[in-house]
Amino acid sequence: MLKKYILLTIGFGSLSAGFAGVYVPLLPTTPFVLLSLFCFSKSSDKFHTWLVSTNIYKKYVQEFQRTRSVPMRSKINIIIFLYLSVGISIYFIENMYIQLGLVAMLILQTLVFFLFVPTRKLDKKKKVGI
Repeated sequence: MLKKYILLTIGFGSLSAGFAGVYVPLLPTTPFVLLSLFCFSKSSDKFHTWLVSTNIYKKYVQEFQRTRSVPMRSKINIIIFLYLSVGISIYFIENMYIQLGLVAMLILQTLVFFLFVPTRKLDKKKKVGI
């Protein structure tokens, strides 16, 4: 019983972070929603069913979970949005060490995203993106 409540707490906490990640470019939405999905699948059929029916799941997770890949067009859009939003922060922050940290973070995120997340070619008949 305690395990169920711990998993529900982790599930709702990670889902909250996932929702925030939709608007905060440094928070990744998909991994948090995947963690919530896992926690709910082990603790509550009701919340698992609810999460799978939400738009955030359908938009950010469903296609990735099915194909284990991201279309190149989506990758480029994500990177452009990330670079623009973090670039604005880099421009306005006066601390050189924070600027360097943000640049290093961008480089690391780009490398991980393009080297470790498989790229999917879109089917010309069915254009599905993340």
